[in-house]
Amino acid sequence: MTKADIVEKIQSSTDLTKKDSTDMVEAVFSLIKSTLESGETFKISGFGRFEVKILLRTMILNLVQGGIRWRGTFYSLKELKANRI
Repeated sequence: MTKADIVEKIQSSTDLTKKDSTDMVEAVFSLIKSTLESGETFKISGFGRFEVKILLRTMILNLVQGGIRWRGTFYSLKELKANRI
């Protein structure tokens, strides 16, 4: 599912216009991004959590080269994993 698919689903299930639906999706993704950039965990009850981790293996190499590599990770709830097809 793409961002456009999410916008379309929101638009079809509500009375929002496509622009309003797009703005809502962009706002949610922006909030997730800014939360992760600040080093915090983003939790959605009943769904899962997003975290940012420093990759230790590449951290040493990147420190020499002038940067640290971060990776965003999603952990779904056990109930979602149990129902995975």
